[in-house]
Amino acid sequence: MPPTPKIHILGLGNLGRLFAHALATSPHPPPITILFHRSSLQEDWENAGRRIEITSKDLTSSSSSSNYSVEVVDPNINNSTNTSTSNHNLVQDENTQEKEQKSDPDGDLIENLIITTKTLYTVRALTPLAHRLNKNSTLLFAQNGMGTVEEVTAALFSNPSTRPKYLAAITSHGVYSTGPFRSVHAGLANVTVGPVYPQPGTTPASSSASSSNSTSGNEKAEKDTNPDSAQTQTQPPYLLNALTIAPLLSATSVSASSLKYLQLEKLTMNSILNPLTAILHIKNGEIINHAPVRKLTRILVEECSQILLSLPELQTPSSPTEGDDLTLTLEERFSPTRLESLVVAVAQKTAANTSSMLQDVQAGRATEIEYINGYFIKRAREEGVQCGNHERLRGMVRDGVRIGVGDVEEWFPDVNK
Repeated sequence: MPPTPKIHILGLGNLGRLFAHALATSPHPPPITILFHRSSLQEDWENAGRRIEITSKDLTSSSSSSNYSVEVVDPNINNSTNTSTSNHNLVQDENTQEKEQKSDPDGDLIENLIITTKTLYTVRALTPLAHRLNKNSTLLFAQNGMGTVEEVTAALFSNPSTRPKYLAAITSHGVYSTGPFRSVHAGLANVTVGPVYPQPGTTPASSSASSSNSTSGNEKAEKDTNPDSAQTQTQPPYLLNALTIAPLLSATSVSASSLKYLQLEKLTMNSILNPLTAILHIKNGEIINHAPVRKLTRILVEECSQILLSLPELQTPSSPTEGDDLTLTLEERFSPTRLESLVVAVAQKTAANTSSMLQDVQAGRATEIEYINGYFIKRAREEGVQCGNHERLRGMVRDGVRIGVGDVEEWFPDVNK
């Protein structure tokens, strides 16, 4: 009987911890290796007792998992250090704190990789692992925003014949950190997973990543972008099955076409909630409590609608797949009224939450604005669509501008029209 495929996880923020813990506590947990991008995380891992702890929303209960292997990935070289931290070893010798390390000059093939890094660091984080990924590998992008698939493809996997299979996840769970390898599962929700295909020529507005042989693979890459082409998966990847049987995730699988629609809907919500809360320094729910902000929300939604309805990849209907939502036309799905209702619903549901972009701003971290509003702006320019308010909003986040609710009309004159 062949061994159970191993799953690697790159990015140990809140989402990475949730995915790792969910897989480790599933009925039939796979071997899991968590990848550290810097050696100092080993000390944090030791201090955390070599375990990930997830606490319930009401803070009354928690569970931990420790059946992991750990690997430190040096971003400057193609070697990794492997540290065994399995439950088996801990049980046999609890007093042994000395880490067993071995050189891994060649690097074992990574069959399944979950990527939860910040979008802007994805290519840099994946580069030292690229030689361990091939057409038999499956990558899951579990991130905010869009554009990383195209960026990674251009920079690392431009040849379709050796390119890994891609999945993407839309995660609705609410998770926040209480320390290294400790998080609170504040909002129990779900995960939607499906295959994704790189869109030729589409990278984030700030991206200049390219590959010397990317042009030669363009014709083949075109075929890969069609979810209903002959290259579509006939058998679900192992990673997809592992995620859908993990109870904590409440994950479901959808077709590439359905996932694309859902991604664009979520991108619309993020392109409004994240940057507005970031420049106004308000909670999510407050964007619907102030008339100028509510009007600006409508204007931004209208720009999103125009961009979405112009996208060429959405103009040709894909072949129906079981589970697809075929009740809405493209115009209905991406109408300003429907998109605005989605934004308002999320704002109400997460009213007391601080958006991830505002958290980044408050902590002095780089934001993911280029992969949210920046993605819309890039696609708008490609299709000749105007989106001046999204451009203004992106610039304000980039420049660290903070304004009050009463300043909205001054910064966004369209609100007065």
